Amino acid sequence: MDNYNNAANIKEIRSGLLIVPVWAEGHALLARLLWQTGMHTEAMASFQKAIELQPEKLEWKLAFLDCQMRRGDEAGAVPELLKIVSDNINDANTVISAVSIIGSVARHDIAIRCLKWCLGKRPDEATLKAALASELISAGQVAEGCALFIKLIQQSEKNIYYLPVLVSAPGWTGAFEQALQIAEFFYGMPNTEHPSLLSNIGNLMIALNRSKEAMPFYERAFLQSPENEQMRFGLAVAYLKSGDYEKGWKQNELRPSVQKLPESKPWRGKGSISGKTLLLPGDQGMGDVIQFVRYIPYLTSLGARLILVVCTPLVRLFRTLPWPVEVRDLSEQISTEHDFNCPLLSLPLALMHYIGTEIPHDVPYFFPYAKDVSRFAWLRDKPGRKKIGLVWSGRARPEYGIAYRARSTSLEAFAPITSQAGVTFVNLQFGEPAGELQSLKGISIVDPMNDVRDMADTAAIIENLDLVISVDTSVAHLAGALGKPVWMLTRSDCCWRWLENRDDTPWYPTMRIFRSQPGSLDHAIALAAEELQRVLHDNAPEAACILNSEYEALT
Repeated sequence: MDNYNNAANIKEIRSGLLIVPVWAEGHALLARLLWQTGMHTEAMASFQKAIELQPEKLEWKLAFLDCQMRRGDEAGAVPELLKIVSDNINDANTVISAVSIIGSVARHDIAIRCLKWCLGKRPDEATLKAALASELISAGQVAEGCALFIKLIQQSEKNIYYLPVLVSAPGWTGAFEQALQIAEFFYGMPNTEHPSLLSNIGNLMIALNRSKEAMPFYERAFLQSPENEQMRFGLAVAYLKSGDYEKGWKQNELRPSVQKLPESKPWRGKGSISGKTLLLPGDQGMGDVIQFVRYIPYLTSLGARLILVVCTPLVRLFRTLPWPVEVRDLSEQISTEHDFNCPLLSLPLALMHYIGTEIPHDVPYFFPYAKDVSRFAWLRDKPGRKKIGLVWSGRARPEYGIAYRARSTSLEAFAPITSQAGVTFVNLQFGEPAGELQSLKGISIVDPMNDVRDMADTAAIIENLDLVISVDTSVAHLAGALGKPVWMLTRSDCCWRWLENRDDTPWYPTMRIFRSQPGSLDHAIALAAEELQRVLHDNAPEAACILNSEYEALT
């Protein structure tokens, strides 16, 4: 159900509740729709009303506690969830539902202790053992979790449906090759042509940068389970990572709903927008928005009035764009009437009729405010020393699994880079990981981030630097969009946008990619440190700009 239909259904259910305020099912359905559209406070109030009217309805109670956990109220939700487990110990489905809510916010430690207690009461319950195995894997105890799954499969042929989880488990720690070997060993046995297993095999092949080989598995999984959002998106990733943008941008429209903003009047390139108002929501992360705003110039020739909506930290930066577009804050109520809308990540599809699958690569397209650049000009006080900005950690996203942690590292792990002489290192890290600067010993890193209000200030700092070395996060995108030299350190199973086995990218001409080996960023750090030493020794910092002869003229 798309967000447009959600809005219509919310209105209809509210009208019904005005007539029948004791309609418990209506309050529960309204709560689910409100949550899906991001109206979380209202959703929880509706769940509470439904529970008040029918307190025996455990499904609604669990849904309410799930919302409570996702909003960070563990202290309030966990005791209630544990009580539900205790009261329903003989109902494995209820137990697993309650424990899954605890684990969904990465409190696997509590979930594991709870399931072990349950198995002490019901030692022969296979579904509880499988739930425990999953939680162990999610917590990083992969060997123990896999052993439990293997034991279940050996005990009964009907437990073969646990195979997809077993196959994917080693991949959570970056052991992609080993995980694929397990998959290939079991694949072809009876009942293994299952969409989940096919999808997991596709995931592993993508992680191993074998996206073309992954496509047939995803395509078969997609045919069997076309409504499964993860399988639909997996196929999109396979197309995009292999460079098949024509299929990739089309399939990307089926990306999971959590990656989309509400749309009431979608435009995807069909029909004239001349003289119309086109709303452009900046969906997904800040890096995505920085990357895809490059498509806006191609809209100006179509004669539309353009309104770009981005999150607060990006507003001032995006008002430096050299194109006729109105920039608004996503946190504010957008009351302007608009004729159509198109999320930024849907622009490649919408414009395919006009520009094909061309990736616009003209940089810079952001221009920091002169007064901000001057404010940070003190960074250049030491002439002759190269100024290099550092970012070592991106936002934590536990829902993407253990391997996703490899997109980030620690400042301590950056030592092969930061220990090099003749450089002024500048902190560009924000958030909790920036606190690692306080425990740093023996290395001096200049930290201007206390004076940073938003990404426009970060852009002004970068403008005063010679090079940025960053993990795969929004600052790497920002440096690339500013046309500044940037070395990006990425995990082995890197994001689809960086394609496969390349140290350059069609998205940012001044970016150089250092790809790591599975498990951590240590290999990429070592490669970057070695290259930095060479550049400094040769006294040729310009080399940081030159990715290959094709881009030399651009830089």
